[in-house]
Amino acid sequence: MVRSPYFLGQLTDILQKGSNKQYQVVEPILSPVAGAVLMALKEFGIPITEEILTEIAKHERSKIGP
Repeated sequence: MVRSPYFLGQLTDILQKGSNKQYQVVEPILSPVAGAVLMALKEFGIPITEEILTEIAKHERSKIGP
């Protein structure tokens, strides 16, 4: 997760100078921990539904920020 304004600026510059693809840097909705859970579910072949996202978002560790 990019939180440093300097790093975010550098990353944005690099992505904009890329070859054929266009990228857009966006703020994450969930924390890295929640993202890891979603990746693990995906690896086990579990489809990520709105219900799963809602339940994961309820957990304290899924929040973004300090």
